[in-house]
Amino acid sequence: MEEPVEQITYRLAREADAGRLAEIYAPYVRQTAITFEYEAPDVDEFARRIKTIGVKYPYLVCETEGEIAGYAYASAYRDRTAFQWSAELSVYLDPRFHRKGIATGLYRRLLALMEMLGYYTVYGVITLPNEGSLKLHENFGFSNAGVWHNCGYKLGHWRDVICLERHLRPFGTDPRTPLRMEELSPDKVSALLQ
Repeated sequence: MEEPVEQITYRLAREADAGRLAEIYAPYVRQTAITFEYEAPDVDEFARRIKTIGVKYPYLVCETEGEIAGYAYASAYRDRTAFQWSAELSVYLDPRFHRKGIATGLYRRLLALMEMLGYYTVYGVITLPNEGSLKLHENFGFSNAGVWHNCGYKLGHWRDVICLERHLRPFGTDPRTPLRMEELSPDKVSALLQ
C-alpha cells in the first residue's frame, strides 16, 4: 500500500538538479542491475544528459519534503528514423520515497506529455526481476512485448530484460513528426504538471 506524502511538486528538470539526480542514480548503477551502466555518471555528465534529453523529451523531477525525491524521463527508443514515433521511459527514486505514489505521479505526467508531443508508442525496458517496476507499468496499461534472455551481464550474472509497451494513440498512415519539448507552450506544460 502506498503511503502518500504531502507537498509534492512536479516540474521539468534543470541542469542545476544534476547533483541530486546523480546522487539518486548512483546506487542503482553500483548496487543493482536495474540499469546496465557500470560507472555512475558524474554531475557534469548528468547535467549534459538533462540538457540534451530535455530539449526533445520530457525530463521531470518530483520534489517533496524540501528535496528531489525522484525523476523520470523519456528518451529515444532506437536511433533510426523510422523509430521516431516511439520512446523509452525511465524512472528512478530515492529509496526513502518508495511506495509513496511518487513514481505513479511522475509516470502519469510523463505519459500525458508524451501524448501531447504526438508519440505513438512508449516502452519500459526492465531488468528482471523487478516486481515494483513491473507493477507500475501494469497499472498504466503496458503489455509484454517480449523478453530478451541473458542480454546483459552485470554484478556477476547474466540478466534477462523484459520490454513492455503502451500505445498512446491509434495508428494510421502518414503520421506527423512528434513535437519537441522546446516546442510546447510553457503554460501548457506547467498546467499538465500540476
